[in-house]
Amino acid sequence: MNKIKKSIEMHAFNEDELLSRITMQADREGLTSQRPQGGRNMKKVLGLFALSFALVLALWIGLNEFSPVDKNLVTTIVAIDINPSFEVSVNALDNVVKIEAVNEDAETIEVDDLIGMKVEEAVDLIIQRAGEAGFINIEDLEEDYVVVTSISLEDKEEDHDRIQDRIQDQIKDSEYLQSLNIVSIKATQREKFEAEGKDIPVGLYVINGYVLQEDGTYMKAGEFFSNPENKEAVKNRVQITEENELKLRERIEKALGKLESNGVDATEYRQRLENAGLDEMLQIQAQIKVASKQPEDAGNEESGNPDSGNPEAGSGEGVENTETRGNSDTAPKANENAGGKGN
Repeated sequence: MNKIKKSIEMHAFNEDELLSRITMQADREGLTSQRPQGGRNMKKVLGLFALSFALVLALWIGLNEFSPVDKNLVTTIVAIDINPSFEVSVNALDNVVKIEAVNEDAETIEVDDLIGMKVEEAVDLIIQRAGEAGFINIEDLEEDYVVVTSISLEDKEEDHDRIQDRIQDQIKDSEYLQSLNIVSIKATQREKFEAEGKDIPVGLYVINGYVLQEDGTYMKAGEFFSNPENKEAVKNRVQITEENELKLRERIEKALGKLESNGVDATEYRQRLENAGLDEMLQIQAQIKVASKQPEDAGNEESGNPDSGNPEAGSGEGVENTETRGNSDTAPKANENAGGKGN
């Protein structure tokens, strides 16, 4: 195929050679000796020239348009980090060539049938299967974060953008993905290599200056991104598709139902939720987390904690006020679940 293309480049687009060939053909047709000056013979020469050019152009376009693509050649790797971690190898057509389970949790999830799918469909199904396996629970109050990192093996920006655009479009169409926070990160081959050397998910390695803790371990994505300050610090490297307000509201309502089934009066929570925006819903969610830690005490006036079960306790300041309740077990958890405010 390459020889044909080179031949066309050498001959078909050589103006002098092309003109010579047309002239020779015209001589064979007996056209040049008849001095065509606007009659039939001139039209025939022009028609012959136009036909020759059209055929050459069509052949050139066809060779470039339909030249075979090596479907097994990997151009991009998409790393998915939840708790199970996967690496999805993608070809130039954005089809999945290979899926590798990076850790033991990932090995428990079947993904072989996703080979050949478009990358965004495979990513969606991998995340859903992780949820079915119990690694994600969209019905509890924990904010679930999934880190999706693209690594172009040719370090092409257009590869990153194309993959991320596909995944963003899939999120809009996937009810399940809309219930999660999807973090998109672009990484280089070097960063991937260094992350492998340190046995760290490449997405977290990209922001390692923020997730590395004093004891040398790395905090999980959910713990890191639940802190607004951390989100702000890495905004130039990541793109976060937040859980939409409708899904968050549904999650809170389910949690309120559980509280009420444990004897807690959730009327005031429900009143606040009725007209709450995103920020207010996040505050309500954080406070319900605190209340749900002690379902027995939350509705018991004799528990010795007058604020338990009171949704307005500390509502003006978010969850920070829960740290002043004097409950050493609950306060740190509330702080952690609310995204580490005050750290």
